[in-house]
Amino acid sequence: MTKILFQKRFVILWWFFGLCGLGVLMMYFFPAFKSGNIVSSFSSLPPPVQKLIGDTTSWTTISGYISQQIFSLRVPLLVIILSIYIFSNLTSVDERKGITETSLALNNSRSKILINKILAAFVIIIIGIIAIDLGILLGLHLIHYTFSYHQLLILSLNSFLICLDFGLISLVFGSLSGRAGLTIGVPSVFAFLSYLLTTMVGTVESLKTVEKLSLFHYYSTGLTINKKYILILVIFGFFALIISLIGFNRRDIRTN
Repeated sequence: MTKILFQKRFVILWWFFGLCGLGVLMMYFFPAFKSGNIVSSFSSLPPPVQKLIGDTTSWTTISGYISQQIFSLRVPLLVIILSIYIFSNLTSVDERKGITETSLALNNSRSKILINKILAAFVIIIIGIIAIDLGILLGLHLIHYTFSYHQLLILSLNSFLICLDFGLISLVFGSLSGRAGLTIGVPSVFAFLSYLLTTMVGTVESLKTVEKLSLFHYYSTGLTINKKYILILVIFGFFALIISLIGFNRRDIRTN
């Protein structure tokens, strides 16, 4: 695991600075939203478009701005990309390069190899979430506002779980097939369709039943813990881990 983290140190470093910078930049814009001019402009948009951008009336409060403007879309979008990239890189890409074959030749069990890859990915995703949090806290300091650490932790936990789950979908296809196209394509398409369903369900009543298949249905940007939704995301991730371990142990590893 530590070897993987060392190899990915520059990826981790640049993502850390990028996500931290995003947090600072977004907080720097808060005074403009608080003034109400931007919010009133959004209120003139058609109702379907307003559904896509969220509750604009909450943007004038620091808690509403952080939950809606930062954690509603930007954090999940970016960290999901990071999560899918890392998991696909550690499975299908490593297999294509012959790294997995070499690791198995060194008398390492398949389960041990996969578990260490998963742990390394966990750490990288957590670092990404921490970077966002640090950026938000630094931005709050610069604009002289405060926000509850407890509420920030709740938002971060929800973001970590949904981003991890999309990464674990990538892990499943990487473990079962070892093909980069499936490992990157399937979770990416699923993430796009999931978000699209969740944003459209408010205007299209017929999508309510189907929308429950979207992981974003269980992603809460509320400032209190939704134990039911967190449990569903955890269970989904657990089953993805089990399927990945079984599939990786049973299939033939592609060799160069």
